[in-house]
Amino acid sequence: MNGRGILAIYRYELARTRRTVFQSVVSPVLSTALYFVVFGSAIGSRIQEVEGIAYGAFIVPGLIMMSVLTQSISNAAFAIYFPRFTGTVYELLSAPVSPFEVVLGYVGAATTKAIILGCIILATASVIVPVGRISVDGHTLAINDARPGTLATRLYDRIVDIQRGDAPDPHGWNRLVASGPR
Repeated sequence: MNGRGILAIYRYELARTRRTVFQSVVSPVLSTALYFVVFGSAIGSRIQEVEGIAYGAFIVPGLIMMSVLTQSISNAAFAIYFPRFTGTVYELLSAPVSPFEVVLGYVGAATTKAIILGCIILATASVIVPVGRISVDGHTLAINDARPGTLATRLYDRIVDIQRGDAPDPHGWNRLVASGPR
C-alpha cells in the first residue's frame, strides 16, 4: 500500500476545496439554510410539533444528512471524473499508485469534506432553528441547559416576525405573492 500516494491525493483534494471554497462549502451551506427557512416557514407554520419535537428541530437531522450525502457523492465523483475531461488523468495514471489507492485518497477526502460541511451546517442550523440539545445514539449533548441561546432565539424570533409581518422589514426582503388575473 502506497501511503504517500494516498496522502498526496487526499491533500490535493482538500487543497482544491480551499481553492473553490464558494462552490464547495458556501453554496451547500446556503442551499441547506434556504431549505431550513422555506420548510420552517411554509410547513412549520402549520405543523408546530412532531412527536413532541419542534418542527424546525425535527427537520434539522434530515436536511444535514441530505446535504452530507449529496456533497460526499458529488465531491468524490467530480474528483474522480474531472481529470479525465481536463487531460490530467494521465499524470495520475503514470503515478505508482493502484486504482484502489486512488479511490481511497479521493473517497477519504470527500468523506472529510462532507463531515466538515455537516458540522458547518449544524452550526448554521443552530442559528436558524434554535437548538437546545443534540442526541446521538443515546448520548445527549445539552447546550445552555438544553435551552436555545438568547442570541439564536432573538434572531429566530426576529426572522419569523418579519416573515409573518409582525415586525417591519427594513431591507424590503419580503414580497407579497398573489395570483393575479390570467
